[in-house]
Amino acid sequence: METAGITRDYDDPDPTCARCGSPCEWVECRDCGGNGYTHHMRCETCWGDGWWWECISDAAWCEAHPLPGREGVERGNVEVIQ
Repeated sequence: METAGITRDYDDPDPTCARCGSPCEWVECRDCGGNGYTHHMRCETCWGDGWWWECISDAAWCEAHPLPGREGVERGNVEVIQ
């Protein structure tokens, strides 16, 4: 799969939320429609990527259930464990 010049192989490990450990899902940028540009300029919402990973858990649940030792990690940080 290729989006905004970034190729992602379906065999790559799936990213997880660095705070709660939940899986993350691919979210298309609402401002640029996934192409990385608005009005011929790089999108300021997604930094030109057109998408991002997002924790699938509800924000309140993620904040209330951090993994041990991850209490200081902010929601929205993503990690890939190989």
